[in-house]
Amino acid sequence: MSGNKLGFGQRTIKKPTPNMPVSRLSSTPKCYLQRRLEPMRMTQFKPVRLIYNNGYSSLDAILRNLSENGARIETPDAVHLPGKFIMKTTDGRLEKTCTRVWRDQNFIGVKFTP
Repeated sequence: MSGNKLGFGQRTIKKPTPNMPVSRLSSTPKCYLQRRLEPMRMTQFKPVRLIYNNGYSSLDAILRNLSENGARIETPDAVHLPGKFIMKTTDGRLEKTCTRVWRDQNFIGVKFTP
């Protein structure tokens, strides 16, 4: 056997070349090299009222997560909620027009619309 052959399962380390992709230059996966900025979510447990049908109907719910762009809301009546509604906190400090993005059992995800 010559001295430059490697045994089974061994690899040689390639020296970087100018055209080599970044992911081959380090052992860190490429996804970790890209920084993704997401809006900050704040965990909440606030009672809210979901108002729809031009203000004639409403549901009580709990605000679970809140971000700049949307929220996660818990309500046992999520199935009866329309696609667009107004969310108001019971203390009156927050009022947002919401569009439902997803629904999963008793939870809904909404984005805030102008």
